[in-house]
Amino acid sequence: KESFIIDDTFQCRVLIGAGGTHCPAAKTFFNKKGQPPTSALICAVESEYKISDTRKDCHIWFFNHQLPGYAWYLPKKGGWLNLGIGGKFSRLKQQGKTIMDHWRLFIKELKKQSFITQNPTPPKGHVYYLHHQKQSRYPKNVYIIGDAQGLSTRDMGEGIHAAVKSGIAAADAIIHKKPLNMSRISRFSLPGILFPNMS
Repeated sequence: KESFIIDDTFQCRVLIGAGGTHCPAAKTFFNKKGQPPTSALICAVESEYKISDTRKDCHIWFFNHQLPGYAWYLPKKGGWLNLGIGGKFSRLKQQGKTIMDHWRLFIKELKKQSFITQNPTPPKGHVYYLHHQKQSRYPKNVYIIGDAQGLSTRDMGEGIHAAVKSGIAAADAIIHKKPLNMSRISRFSLPGILFPNMS
């Protein structure tokens, strides 16, 4: 049977690409003629580090300081804190600002409101695309999921839910030997937030 060899070390019969925007499986096996427009590009930065005096509750801010997106303060188990911001690249460009300009404003605001007392560790950045036309035809035994397929919601750029749902859909397709079905992955976040019992 056909198989894939990864890094001359691993062998598999089914390959799932989950490597985000620059996923090597997506680049190797999928036609990129339908590259999404720049208007769908999101850029984000985040820092995760240990802190002794973190608050216990999660906070989220929308459009703070005209950020074309949102920022978050997410405490985690064991004293870890995740801070981040993300926004539409095209809107940032129109503003004449970068995501790092907004990051510095965000950190300044967190200090002012006593969320943190010191600067966080330097942030890491990444880019991804909002939900656009999904891949409808797949090479045999190859699937791409999450940001590798561009499944983040169009209204909030939220991708975790879509990544999990698409991973489950890929597993279901493999186990039951049927086509991958992404039809139940929502293009928008707000309806599920405002009407959670409807989904």
